[in-house]
Amino acid sequence: MKMYPKLLWKKGALQQNIETLDLYCQRQGLRWIAVTKGFCAHLPMIETLIHSGVRHIADSKWQHLQKVKERYPHIQGDLIRIPTRREIPEAVAVADRIVVTSYEVAEALNIEAHRQNKIQHLLVFLELGDRREGVLQEKATTLLKKLDHLPHVQVAGVGMNVTCFGGVVPNEEKMEEWSSVVQHLPRRYDVYSGGSSSVLETVWRGENLPYVTELRIGEALLFGVEASYGKELSNMRQDVFELQAEVVEVEWKPNTPAGACSTRTFQQSERKGTEMIRRRAIINIGAQDVAVEAVQPIDPNIKIVGWCSDYTVLDVTDARQDIHVGSVIAFHLEYAALLRLTTSPYVTIEAI
Repeated sequence: MKMYPKLLWKKGALQQNIETLDLYCQRQGLRWIAVTKGFCAHLPMIETLIHSGVRHIADSKWQHLQKVKERYPHIQGDLIRIPTRREIPEAVAVADRIVVTSYEVAEALNIEAHRQNKIQHLLVFLELGDRREGVLQEKATTLLKKLDHLPHVQVAGVGMNVTCFGGVVPNEEKMEEWSSVVQHLPRRYDVYSGGSSSVLETVWRGENLPYVTELRIGEALLFGVEASYGKELSNMRQDVFELQAEVVEVEWKPNTPAGACSTRTFQQSERKGTEMIRRRAIINIGAQDVAVEAVQPIDPNIKIVGWCSDYTVLDVTDARQDIHVGSVIAFHLEYAALLRLTTSPYVTIEAI
């Protein structure tokens, strides 16, 4: 029996995005690493990545890296969220490279790497204005010199992240800043991890990215868009994913609430304006399982009215097809929706 809500993913579309990323990045002499946190490192999708030639992944959770390496021990895996002190033993055990921004974390990794009889490779992230993780530029040289004296860690390279928090875009001025910063570091490195899906528009134009050797790609891989403005990338598929949810109630109802209203709700429905009777459908998914603000009905005549923890209310008055109890309604989705859908145990994931 088919169970909803359901997340569908298209194997062929994902493969096309992998092949296209390979083509454009190889033209620029760049490596790209598949960021798997967006789909919770779902193993059937990992299998598609590996069968399509991906040999290096990155994730924010050591648990995901552990899961993948248990199935595919030869794949390289980077931990791109700074580990807490309590996570360090597991992080060292499973991650080939770990992002750090401070001596304190690097020193703890050094101690654990010694205990595990290994050399732990590090990526030191620099602050480039987005105000998330990153050592301040004026402190970078001092930190990197100190790390070179730790015997059981090795700085494989430096990296930076923009767009994801502060929304800073990697325009020409920002990339010139990156080039200037890395040229003044104490030595050369094998890896310059100079960005994510937000720099791909530059790659697609065939323009050079100085002092960038590799990119961390998640959103473009999964949705076929660059991350700064959400622009579609040519030859990439934007339809890898589709959400389906089942209708559990359909009724003609007024479009405004009746009675005194509080503001302590997930989503405020219409409170003012001309009252109209509209045909409303309720589907069996809400904020617990998806970021509702990051999905859009495929039928443009269906509108999202609001949501709570377990329901989403739709206006289906003008829907292209007759909507009734048991109907299945399909949605396009964005990155934030995929994050929550693949984390939820209540969503069926199915390849097509």
